[in-house]
Amino acid sequence: MKQPRPKQQLPAEIVADVQSAIRNQFYGDALDRWPKDQHFIKREFTLYFASWLDKRGVSLPPHQYKQILLERLNEIKVHGNTRAIKYWPGYLKHVLQEHLKHHGEEIYEQAKSLRTLAENTLLSLGKAATDGSPDPVAAMAAARRDLLQARSAKRPSKTKTTQLDLL
Repeated sequence: MKQPRPKQQLPAEIVADVQSAIRNQFYGDALDRWPKDQHFIKREFTLYFASWLDKRGVSLPPHQYKQILLERLNEIKVHGNTRAIKYWPGYLKHVLQEHLKHHGEEIYEQAKSLRTLAENTLLSLGKAATDGSPDPVAAMAAARRDLLQARSAKRPSKTKTTQLDLL
């Protein structure tokens, strides 16, 4: 009997898995803060990495993308002083940015490697006929751009409107 092909995780599933891991690992005692922080964490941790890759014109298979983010969370849990952290969203963003500063070149080379390019090509060929979005990382980067645009649209304009005098 034919075995079913392994399914590639969708961007929404990856984001949900990473968000769930953050909520379970770091917000166990403070679930009341989670609704306030989750959007920032999604935009500046979970989707930031996709944007970083997209700016460099490379991509990773979904399982590698998720693995890198989950490894950062595990490092925080093992090596970090989690009780001293006052603002989790900012700390998570800082940890990811520092990791990319120190290991970004390795990740870039890994994403550029022949094996990764071949995997992405095969994934795109398999997905092109179904939904037209072959690259989950590009989709997540686009989602972050949309979130940033929506955020800037909500902010009031800083330009002062001038009004003519009535008399």
